[in-house]
Amino acid sequence: PNFIDVHIGIHKHVRVTERMSLQFRAEAFHTLNRANYDTPINNIANAAFGRILTAADPRQYQLLLRLSF
Repeated sequence: PNFIDVHIGIHKHVRVTERMSLQFRAEAFHTLNRANYDTPINNIANAAFGRILTAADPRQYQLLLRLSF
């Protein structure tokens, strides 16, 4: 099956003082939330031979706030 994977991220860097800065990041993994199926079972002795039983992880978000000094 086709595998389509889109990740996006944005970040903002703000200087608080001369020696301190703040960074905010937002990231999204598997943004389209499309079902990316794994390969079919290829063991001919298995009763589920040729079937696809698993898929990749769903959409996930990640936020980060970082203070540097």
